[in-house]
Amino acid sequence: MNKKFFLSLVVLLFAIVLVGGWMNSIQKVSPEATKRIESASKKGDNQSFMLSDFPSEIELAGMDEIESMKFFVNDDVSSGYLFGGPVNYYNVVYSTSLPRAAVFAAYRDSMNVDEEESSDSKILGTIGEYLVSVSQYEEDSDTVYVQAVLPLESFEKENPYFTDYPELIEVDPTWIEKESSYGLLNQKGGEVEYWQYFILNEDELPAEMSEQQLTDFYQEYSEMLQEKTDFVADDETQKLTWTDGEYSVTMTFSNDHGRVYVMIRKSM
Repeated sequence: MNKKFFLSLVVLLFAIVLVGGWMNSIQKVSPEATKRIESASKKGDNQSFMLSDFPSEIELAGMDEIESMKFFVNDDVSSGYLFGGPVNYYNVVYSTSLPRAAVFAAYRDSMNVDEEESSDSKILGTIGEYLVSVSQYEEDSDTVYVQAVLPLESFEKENPYFTDYPELIEVDPTWIEKESSYGLLNQKGGEVEYWQYFILNEDELPAEMSEQQLTDFYQEYSEMLQEKTDFVADDETQKLTWTDGEYSVTMTFSNDHGRVYVMIRKSM
């Protein structure tokens, strides 16, 4: 073996050792790198599901991933969650890897807590001008529910997130809207949801309607919408579903609740 060939072989073997060591070092750090990437990605995903005007004063303690964030307008005085009057409020559902005690401790640090209305599974109090409710129903649950109620004196009937509301349904003039919500849902790759419910104005209903007025409306809208794409009418639940372009639409005529429910969704 000549000297020149021997030196080339040594250089080649040395390079192989260096490359092998470099590959081993990548394998050793890659799990942490993967975690950082996943964390950054998760943070980015959460930003996608944050409504633009959600109060910055309210930190979602221990949040790993937002499941849904919605803004509600409700002026139904028969409702059990009005806190004394018509309200605008945010409703957030998120997952956490922290135990309930740690999550609640974090909220208590930023809240003026109403101890009489709080319990092991729920904290009620104020953060700044907002009435805030935080619930985690089971001690080992990884799901946290947060409601943030805006000051009652600032109530607005028009949902500020409905600026792009799709006008896909002809609302009967005898229906009165009592609640609307706009939501971002972390499912099916991300969805936007418009949701409403209406009650009937009994004084304006036609005299020829039966005692089951919502059944009459269900039949009327079944005939009106039957040519829609993917139209399905479920007589048992009085629910209508169809698609309209990028939107999926559901209407339910509930005799039990005395309401008409409308839900419109599209992909984000």
